[in-house]
Amino acid sequence: MIFTCIVAGGTGSRMGLDRPKQFAIIKDKPLILYTLEKFLSVSDIDNIYIGCHKDWISYLEGQLELFSLDRSRITVTEGGSDRNETVLNCAQLAESEHPGGGHILITHDAVRPFVSREIILKNIEACKEHRAVGTYVPVTDTVIISGSGQTVDSVPKRSELYAAQTPQTFMLDDLLAAYKNLDDTGKLSMTDTCSAITLTGGKIHMVMGDYKNIKLTTAGDLDIARILL
Repeated sequence: MIFTCIVAGGTGSRMGLDRPKQFAIIKDKPLILYTLEKFLSVSDIDNIYIGCHKDWISYLEGQLELFSLDRSRITVTEGGSDRNETVLNCAQLAESEHPGGGHILITHDAVRPFVSREIILKNIEACKEHRAVGTYVPVTDTVIISGSGQTVDSVPKRSELYAAQTPQTFMLDDLLAAYKNLDDTGKLSMTDTCSAITLTGGKIHMVMGDYKNIKLTTAGDLDIARILL
């Protein structure tokens, strides 16, 4: 079976809103619902787990009903203290509800509403072959390294640099085993879900993403989203 974990557990916002950014209203609809609809459009996905902050679960449930989304494929569950714990909560719930191996888990940020159906399908197909997949785009700006923040230490080759996006997709058993094998230091050093695999010796297969698949973080990003949506 194929599952999705949409990460929506955050509470803070750099947008200056009165709510978490995943619930920002764009054209009379919460941002998270645009993201959710992209995954609902992929019939190969059996169930979508939304890891939501406990204070916003009832609001989210109400919005799902208001916009008449297919509740038969959606499970709202409590998120964790950070992104990685939210993914782990969803992964463990999926495993407990569907015991047995061979399942795929797609993880995605609630605030990336412009993910395409093509990227989702490429993640699924690549995971079947490679078991762990990340979505990336080549970096277009020159990137520098500076330990002091005052002077440039080095300039890595731009042709070797990629920016990570989501989805990030895994065989469910592999991801749970990787989390289990991480020590506290490893867990603290994780920057994304793929880190669970790489920190425990695994390899991530690269799927090309899309520059439009942006993560909405600032008020300026919301302005862009209003135009694109």
